[in-house]
Amino acid sequence: MAGNLTGTSWANPTVSDIRTIFPNNLRKLCERAGSVTGIANELGINRAQFVRYMNGESSPRPEILEKICRYFGLDARILLEEL
Repeated sequence: MAGNLTGTSWANPTVSDIRTIFPNNLRKLCERAGSVTGIANELGINRAQFVRYMNGESSPRPEILEKICRYFGLDARILLEEL
């Protein structure tokens, strides 16, 4: 995917880029899918923690990231590129 953020190619994002991209993508996906409370409940994730993921205050552990990816039907690599 072509693009640029802080001088870095999307094909090779930095940790800082990922900490920005993932929450933005998660918010976009949630806006399309329904209520945050409903999504968090379906995923079995505490709503407050899920909101921290959306705000970029926290990053999900690998097993939680996998749950999120399965829920939205996406590969984790997609969530780390700008939607």
